[in-house]
Amino acid sequence: MKIEQQNLLKAIQQLVNAGNTILQVKDLFEDDLFFVVFNFEPSEFNTAASVDYHVLKGINITEFLDKNINLYSNPTVLVANFDKTVDECQIINMEISKGCRWCKYSK
Repeated sequence: MKIEQQNLLKAIQQLVNAGNTILQVKDLFEDDLFFVVFNFEPSEFNTAASVDYHVLKGINITEFLDKNINLYSNPTVLVANFDKTVDECQIINMEISKGCRWCKYSK
């Protein structure tokens, strides 16, 4: 694993330790997008009704992580910057194709 990926995981862990749930999604170009999650419903399949997408309510924090990845070693500053960013951003609702790969980080 590359150093940058290790630092990213450490930063995500600090945000999770502060009580946040983070969702990582691979977009159509195989880039990683990150969201702080307020609600996430994975797609379901059953014989009665099938939902062909995941439903997400959250905030895109990809740019925040890109800019603050090296603050993982200072969780107080990382979380303070994160809280400020979240307060300034709008919550979005998304439907994500069930074919997209995703990983949810939470306590």
